[in-house]
Amino acid sequence: MFADKSKIPVPKATPETQHFWDGAKAGDLKLQQCDDCGHVYFPPRPFCPSCSSRAVSVFTASGKATLHSYVINQRPHPAFEGPYSIAVVELEEGPRMMTNIINVDQTPEALQLDMPLEVVFEPLDDEISLPYFQPEGGQS
Repeated sequence: MFADKSKIPVPKATPETQHFWDGAKAGDLKLQQCDDCGHVYFPPRPFCPSCSSRAVSVFTASGKATLHSYVINQRPHPAFEGPYSIAVVELEEGPRMMTNIINVDQTPEALQLDMPLEVVFEPLDDEISLPYFQPEGGQS
């Protein structure tokens, strides 16, 4: 999938997102849940997007998801070998996140909507690992 990892823009952790990046580095997908209304959300932020409460907790998600939507990018990119998918997955816990689907043919026949997926992490450097998703059970 990667043509040159050094060309991938490296995310910068902030105090609000540090737990997410620490989890990804350790191989865990971290989400937040509101302690007041129970809403689970992504991306990370210090307040609940549903009720605005600042009483939120971080927990380790299952890492399971389904493919909600995608496009197959055919245009060249210096960091990725093409074609590659740009996808939205729906996490088992409810939130959706944008990602890439890896370890599968990048074709409409292989990338079926609602297909079960699992998270995998690819290190960019010593500090940041990125979450990607692959078909459940590994490569297909």
